[in-house]
Amino acid sequence: MSDSKIYSTGQVTMDNKLVTEAGSITLNKNPNVNPVMTLGNGFAGINIGAGVCELTIETAVPSANFEINPDPFMRVGKQVEVGVVIANRQTVAKMFITGANYSVGVNQPTSLSISFIGPLADFE
Repeated sequence: MSDSKIYSTGQVTMDNKLVTEAGSITLNKNPNVNPVMTLGNGFAGINIGAGVCELTIETAVPSANFEINPDPFMRVGKQVEVGVVIANRQTVAKMFITGANYSVGVNQPTSLSISFIGPLADFE
């Protein structure tokens, strides 16, 4: 019989403020590895490309106001510092907001999905 474990939760900060209404976080780290093919070796190895982090935060929207209003950031291309904590480790990067989706429907909370892109950053 195996012992049960406690599994990690996560949290996200934006400009050093905890995003309390976050319902889910999706962090995609892509090193943009490029395969190198040669006539003599076929697959010869890889070339490391320009790595990026892509982040999506799904949030609930309180009736009083947005916890995060991405519009002013998107309009001028302002960078924000985003931190993601998973398994008691944090990754922090300066990122740009690349889009926002607003959703309202019957029998469901109003939600906001914000997409970010920035440099590849390690968990520390």
